[in-house]
Amino acid sequence: MSKRTRQYIGILAALAAYYLVHEGAHLLYALLTGVFRQINFMGPGVQIDVCAERMTDTQLGVFCLVGALATLCAGYLLTALAAAICRAGSKLLRARYRWTGRCM
Repeated sequence: MSKRTRQYIGILAALAAYYLVHEGAHLLYALLTGVFRQINFMGPGVQIDVCAERMTDTQLGVFCLVGALATLCAGYLLTALAAAICRAGSKLLRARYRWTGRCM
């Protein structure tokens, strides 16, 4: 597999991981608080829509923060696993985690 192909696969995997972690945290919080409305697909992105009028200011603030905190935690986890990732035998696996770490 060529280097360019591995890079593209790594970038696509990084985008998928970002949406899964970041928007997944928003979705999980919205479902737990009972304010989930719908998932909006906007161009290349995804947005979790909630009933903001049913939320207190604190709940809305927490809703906005959970995605950033989940992304930050995932980034730190990848940093902690960097040595193990670098020792991986698969160039594709290393490329995927390298690009995912850059996006987080």
